[in-house]
Amino acid sequence: METQRAPMPGRTGSWSGLGNAALNVLLVLLAAALAACAFPPHECWWMGWIALVPLLLALRRVSSMLTAMALGLLFGIAFLAQTLPWLLTMFSERWLCWYLAALALPFALFAGADHLVRRKFSATLPLLLTPVLWVAADFLRCEGWHYQFSWAQLGFTQVPWLVGRALYPQLGVYGVSFLMVAANAALATLVSTRDRGSRVYALGLLASIVLLLAVALPLQHSVPWQSAHPLTALVVQDEHGGLARLRSLTLAASAARPDLVVWPEYAGGNLLASPAHMAQVQR
Repeated sequence: METQRAPMPGRTGSWSGLGNAALNVLLVLLAAALAACAFPPHECWWMGWIALVPLLLALRRVSSMLTAMALGLLFGIAFLAQTLPWLLTMFSERWLCWYLAALALPFALFAGADHLVRRKFSATLPLLLTPVLWVAADFLRCEGWHYQFSWAQLGFTQVPWLVGRALYPQLGVYGVSFLMVAANAALATLVSTRDRGSRVYALGLLASIVLLLAVALPLQHSVPWQSAHPLTALVVQDEHGGLARLRSLTLAASAARPDLVVWPEYAGGNLLASPAHMAQVQR
């Protein structure tokens, strides 16, 4: 008599869970790669309008907020590592990993908050809350943290696009980021759900964004991005030198008679809090 071996309990489920986890990781890494392509040196500005769709799809596939936060952290590390390769010149590989993880924490907070919102509210409200949460996490990373690390904001990627440039005076970089993430959230909704109401709401949001961009189209020529009289700029790059070092480098190049002198951020400390240092700069 021929017998059949019964499958081990949980074996199919464990393989299915492993496959889902692997797919989520691949989606997150794909989103990080697409988002990085929107920044230099690639400068594919249009990529920013679709780059986050794989990340949002992955976040909608998980049932745990901690898992969503882990995926957000992974996205942040992979995205920043590709966007900011110059950090390798400032940190060793061991310390760079920790630094990237610290910078990526706001992305983890966004992922956790977005997952929580989707569990608590209907399908339409999170469509607008997703870009709000993204901008809030961006603000925390760029303005609220001790790092004040304003690199790699999605809103910066639209500079090469003439219509995108016209949006900055009206919306600022955070407003442009909001529009981009809203478009990504709408696209992710169209891909992931069959609910008619949610799809209509997503299509309406996309139509509103396209209409706004069309209205901004005539404004592109009113923004003076190029001066009729170019300025001569002198850039002094010395991250570790004090005020005396920056002063000597500037005076050494003063023969060029620049119209504008640019120093590194936090150069010479907080000049507004030091009248003596401010007086040296003014002289």
